[in-house]
Amino acid sequence: MHELVIIGAGGHGRVCLDIALLTGMQVRGFIDGDVTIEKEVQGVPILGGDELVENTEFRQKAIFFIGIGDHKVRARLIPVFERYGASFATLIHPSATVSDHTEIGAGTLVNAGAVINTGSVIGRHCVLNTSCSVDHDCVISDSSQICPGATLAGGVVCGVGSYIGSGAVVLPCCSIGAGAMIGAGSTVTEDVAEHTTIIIRAPLTHG
Repeated sequence: MHELVIIGAGGHGRVCLDIALLTGMQVRGFIDGDVTIEKEVQGVPILGGDELVENTEFRQKAIFFIGIGDHKVRARLIPVFERYGASFATLIHPSATVSDHTEIGAGTLVNAGAVINTGSVIGRHCVLNTSCSVDHDCVISDSSQICPGATLAGGVVCGVGSYIGSGAVVLPCCSIGAGAMIGAGSTVTEDVAEHTTIIIRAPLTHG
């Protein structure tokens, strides 16, 4: 059985560690190049920096998970590790509600309280964060991030590397273009173009 190595020992990496342990995975340690971090985090050792993936023997005995919350940093690291043929785990918190009729790619995190409903397809290296909701038949492409409390209604399509901020709501069948960023609390009522950063607030109503 391959032991899990988590890339990144910050806050997001520690969340990944908790999920891995809750699901019974054997954790070998962290990879982190920050020399200011202690030699271990929550009793789990820091094994070294990113250069460890170049070691064939080390790589063959490990399964990896990129535990870095920063969307852009994670996107830069993914191809580095994939170039060396690293294998990636998928982490799903036991309290998440995930339909049996979904697909979830390697390297993806599904955090506590998240809901993924039937027919949805989640790509590789995505982050579905705490208490987000993905309704039926959504498609979330590789390296996308759905932040805490965000809600995707049925049939939403998120392009590669898209980012849905905390508490945002995307209405049914909207398409979010590759690399687009939706601000926290936004309400998306129509398609969003690629590489667009937007904040859309629902209009106030007065009784």
